[in-house]
Amino acid sequence: PGELADIFLLLQKEVFDRRLFSGQNVAFDIWRLERLGFRIKHIGTDLMLAHHMLWPEAGIRAKDAAGQDRFEGGHDLGFIASCLTDEPYFKHLGRNWAPNVQQLWDYNCFDSSVEVECIEVVKQELQEFNQEEYFREHVMSLVRPVMNMQARGLEVDFEELHKVRERMDLETKVLQLRLDHRVGRRINVKSSPDMRWLISDFCGMK
Repeated sequence: PGELADIFLLLQKEVFDRRLFSGQNVAFDIWRLERLGFRIKHIGTDLMLAHHMLWPEAGIRAKDAAGQDRFEGGHDLGFIASCLTDEPYFKHLGRNWAPNVQQLWDYNCFDSSVEVECIEVVKQELQEFNQEEYFREHVMSLVRPVMNMQARGLEVDFEELHKVRERMDLETKVLQLRLDHRVGRRINVKSSPDMRWLISDFCGMK
């Protein structure tokens, strides 16, 4: 325990007091590190949030076993690394590693080094698309407030929530009927072929 305390103090002094804390989904790591007594003073870049903002279309829509909509694949580190680096796929090393502890060490090293490599690339992309300032002021600035909201919870007026949901459902049905009437056929706005036909053939837009 004494050696561990010395290591923690060294990490706090040399890393968390001086350097930007960047990573993949930093709120997840910060919450756990601060429960151990660390204090993260300077939050840098969240790779997951940056990739979400730069490439929102990368998310893949799918259904889970219960038939619920599920978005996946587009913003996890394995997928990001496959797009932004030449590193081989490594996420499988984090599964079924026992009793091969070396495999777990390899996975952790890949996870950390690939993350750093990807962060450098998204920083360049933020600059290239003139989104660096927006990302810092309107995305990263919300990490702490959102963490606090998640920790405390939110008071929800469920009666009002249901009213809003019912109103939005009705509005959606009205808009769907208007669209179908204007086009002369049923259009599924969640269907890529239907939307392609609507935009390209019906509206004549490239």
